[in-house]
Amino acid sequence: AQAANDAKSQFLATMSHEMRTPLNIIMGMNQLVMDQPLTEEQLTFAQQIQASSEALLLLINDILDLTKIEAGKLELVYGPFELGPLVEDTVHSVAGRALAKGLELSCFVHADYRDELVIGDADRLRQIILNLISNGVKFTHEGEVFVTVAREAITDTEVTYRFEVYDSGIGIALEDQPKLFNRFSQVDSSTTRTYGGTGLGLAISKQFAEMMKGCMGVESEA
Repeated sequence: AQAANDAKSQFLATMSHEMRTPLNIIMGMNQLVMDQPLTEEQLTFAQQIQASSEALLLLINDILDLTKIEAGKLELVYGPFELGPLVEDTVHSVAGRALAKGLELSCFVHADYRDELVIGDADRLRQIILNLISNGVKFTHEGEVFVTVAREAITDTEVTYRFEVYDSGIGIALEDQPKLFNRFSQVDSSTTRTYGGTGLGLAISKQFAEMMKGCMGVESEA
C-alpha cells in the first residue's frame, strides 16, 4: 500500500511539473496578445483564457503541495518579514475580484505591531490568507469580507497571532463544517457545481497552519 501511495505521489508530482511549463507559456503568450490592440470581443476571449489558465495553475500548485506534504518533503522556509504589509498586500491582490462583485474588502492590523518584524514562512502564510480571503469572496454575493490580525500570546521565544477572515456569505451548516478541511471535498455537490473548486485549498492551508504550530477552524451560521 505504501509503495502504491509513493508511486501515486510521484506520478502526480511529475505530471504537475510537466503541465506547469506549457501552461506558463500559454499564459505568457496570452498576456502578449492582451497587450495588443483588440476588439472588445477579442479582449473578452483573451481574459477568459487568462482566468482559466490562472485557475488551472492554482490547481497544479495545490497538487504539488499535496504530494510534497504526503511524502513528508515539504519544508517551511523561515525568514524575517513585516506582518502588516504582508497581510495588506495579500488583501489588495484579491481587491479586483471583490470590487467586481460589489463587495467591501478590508483588513485591520493594530498599529502597535503592524510594522513588527517577525520570523516565519512568509510565502506559506500569504498562501493561507489568500486562500481564506478568496473563499470569502467566492461564496459572498453581497456585503463584505474583512481580515483581522491580533496578537494572542507572547513568550520569551515566540509570538502567536490570530488571523480571522469574516464574510457575509452563504454560511455553512453545523453538520457540514467537519467536511470543510477534507481533501477533494466540498460541503455538498451543489456547491462544487455552482462555485467550482476542488476542496484542496483549505485542506492544504490547514496543514500549513499546523506545520507552523498553529491551527485552523471555522464558525458559521448557515
